[in-house]
Amino acid sequence: PGGNFRLFWNVLVALCLVHDLVVIPLYVFELQDSAVLLAFEWCTQLFWNFDIILSMHTGYYYKGLLIMSGKKVFRNYMRTWMPLDVTLVSLDWVFVIMEVAGVASIGSVAQLSRTIRFLRFLRLIRILRWVKLRRMAEMFQELVQSQSAGVVFSLVFGIARLLILNHLVGCAWFGLSRIQGGDNWVRSNNLEDASPLHKYLTCMNWAFAQLGVGLSDITPATTLETFFSVIIAFRSLITCTTLISRMTSLMTALIKTKEDEERDFRLLRSYLVYNEIPHSLGQKVTRFLQHQFNLRMQAKSADVHVPLLDLLSHRLQGELQFARHQKSLYQLEFLDHLMHEKDLQIVHAM
Repeated sequence: PGGNFRLFWNVLVALCLVHDLVVIPLYVFELQDSAVLLAFEWCTQLFWNFDIILSMHTGYYYKGLLIMSGKKVFRNYMRTWMPLDVTLVSLDWVFVIMEVAGVASIGSVAQLSRTIRFLRFLRLIRILRWVKLRRMAEMFQELVQSQSAGVVFSLVFGIARLLILNHLVGCAWFGLSRIQGGDNWVRSNNLEDASPLHKYLTCMNWAFAQLGVGLSDITPATTLETFFSVIIAFRSLITCTTLISRMTSLMTALIKTKEDEERDFRLLRSYLVYNEIPHSLGQKVTRFLQHQFNLRMQAKSADVHVPLLDLLSHRLQGELQFARHQKSLYQLEFLDHLMHEKDLQIVHAM
């Protein structure tokens, strides 16, 4: 699960998730067909099929131990993600078959257009893959090396998740008008003939207004729309409070990681200005000290005592220390014959 190929595959999973969560909901605005959208749709359709096959052969961790047994991996996948993955992929192919069958059997252009729009609307079930978003974030979080970069990543991911959530809310708000027909908020605000872009921006403005950001003069016109607005208002209350607390804690952590560096270099700049050091020389000194400061911080991170490591088993302690000093060990000629896979445990013990 931690190999380079799996890392590359996880990047593709993240891209396909973005497609399913961003592009697919936009079909409620009656997007015009294009070769690009069709290509992306088929690529993601096929990708999720291959993802099931790959997931059946990807190891997992159980109680801190890596499990690579084929039977155990398959049983674990059956108990976790397989039901959701197989259900969504099966429904995707059902919709494709229904669309092809509908095109072949419907003669009227108007009926054909309505049928295709309805089937695309059903594909919104793909947004259930939203539950995989957090798992992808955790996987990418493990790749971040520095503490400040980890805080920035968490901050960016929180903002991105909020934008995607509001995007889904805005699309669902417009989808209500498509479901009801008759009197709805789109007709009440004379937006029936507006462009898809204007409709989308209006829905996004309404979604952000529910968070208390900006203003929107859009109001519900039916009981169903009022009920949906109440649900979104409650969601916005929870999201707003958790988002503010989360952002505050992340910003505080980011400021703390930069506090020592800013204090030291502020003192350096004052020293250079007070002693009338030429700008070119002062820039050389600053750049050199920034590099040395980063090296010192890296050295501190390498030698810092991590209490959690005390909980590791003796075998994992050996593997960890071997990986830490691997470059130095390779320089010892008498250990060359022990660096093969079958003899690594001897080196770990040493």
